[in-house]
Amino acid sequence: MYTRQPTTAELACTARDMVEQLERATGQDPRALTVSRVHDTTGALAELVEMLPLILERLAEALEMRAGESASQSDDAEGLRAAAFAASGALRTGGQSSHTLARQLDQSCAQMKGVVDKAPQPRSRA
Repeated sequence: MYTRQPTTAELACTARDMVEQLERATGQDPRALTVSRVHDTTGALAELVEMLPLILERLAEALEMRAGESASQSDDAEGLRAAAFAASGALRTGGQSSHTLARQLDQSCAQMKGVVDKAPQPRSRA
């Protein structure tokens, strides 16, 4: 039996939807966000953001390749190539920015680790 694989756009939309759920969850009850949960959530977000530069680079490469293929059939080949290279450059810039964000999140996690180790643990409800 054949199972259709989700497209890259569908996967990105699923990731976006999960991040939206996280955004709502962090705003619902700040008291539920223990120091440990903040640390763990930040660590997971850092891992997510660390993947973005490679994803954006691959998208930029695909865009350039497809634009090159399409340019041969276009009346405005140079304009098409120029637009594609401008867009791929913007993707790469986004990748560089996300790399910086990932480093900042990693630093924050490292600093938070000391807080996690010293913070009193919530009492379990027996």
